[in-house]
Amino acid sequence: MERYPINLHEYEELAKKILPHNIWDYIEAGRGDEITLKRNNEIFNEVFLRPNKMVDISTIKLQTTILGEKTSFPLMIAPAGGHTFCDEEGELATIRAAKNEDVIAGVGTNSSFTIEDISNVTDKPLWFQIYHLTKEIDEMLIIRAEKSGYKVIVLTVDGPVPGMDHLRPKERDIRNAFVNPVNTERVNLIGEIAGMGYKKGDKEIQLGGLNPREQLLWEDIEWFKSITNLPIVIKGLQSSHDAKKAVSCGVDGIVVSNHGARGVDTLLPSLQSLPEVIEAVDGKCEVYLDGGIRRGADILKALAFGAKGVMIGRPFYWGLAVGGENGVIDVIKILKEELEQAMKYCGVTDVDNVDSNLLSYSFS
Repeated sequence: MERYPINLHEYEELAKKILPHNIWDYIEAGRGDEITLKRNNEIFNEVFLRPNKMVDISTIKLQTTILGEKTSFPLMIAPAGGHTFCDEEGELATIRAAKNEDVIAGVGTNSSFTIEDISNVTDKPLWFQIYHLTKEIDEMLIIRAEKSGYKVIVLTVDGPVPGMDHLRPKERDIRNAFVNPVNTERVNLIGEIAGMGYKKGDKEIQLGGLNPREQLLWEDIEWFKSITNLPIVIKGLQSSHDAKKAVSCGVDGIVVSNHGARGVDTLLPSLQSLPEVIEAVDGKCEVYLDGGIRRGADILKALAFGAKGVMIGRPFYWGLAVGGENGVIDVIKILKEELEQAMKYCGVTDVDNVDSNLLSYSFS
């Protein structure tokens, strides 16, 4: 009887065998020489744990709240598109898996199923991620998400080059002459944009980058807050000065992220950026980590640095490729079990009470 993989590395290896080469490269690719891509993962191995011994670990609390919403443990599915690259049910399978494991899931602007269809498969909290396209399109998408019961708007700001892959694709995709499969159409814009006078190829609506005529600036946060009552989380910050600006603009959360190393190479790995963002925020909003989580101990390390929770991206694609909805469920369960084991061994009994005394590291 064939068994499921026993850790995320085995999921990665099996997914690579299952997926067509061009699809695998599209999901896995980083920018340039992929230095940041490698460092996002490797840097966790440079952080060591100082365990607390002879602690009563008979009761371990994994449950927490993220922006007031209860979750079984501090892990979220990162908002991203292209789930149907790996499974025909795409986001529907991913969101059902998140519901099964009672974790928060993000949904991308460029999802392969509509905002509404995705919300219909769960009663658990969903976060809607948006790239700035035009204010007219932004508002249309946010209103739809709010009407569909989404709990948070995630504004992605780490795509400062107009068009991103439309300007210069990642090198793996150039070699593969990659084009999006037909089942990954960005359905949230089809039809809607035509009624606004836009066409699918217009520069104003190229996903993954800023509109060249209507760039996203800090003062625009006030406009976003004016059109929705939902909390606003900024995804893609990596520095203290940007974190302070975000706090001054009244955002509710920050995702420390380098976009999975897909934007530009040699950016700081996410974990290395986390401490300065935590310090700059000074408790005025929640902070989450996106990038490099492959083990439950990685989650514990992120929490010890001060993150309220973490996001996973590529690992849920691996789960989808290997086992669809059940594969994603298993990926989540593995990380949850590993986190609990690491907490017990280190004498940590509550995910809301982890501090930096647990850590030993040398990067700054």
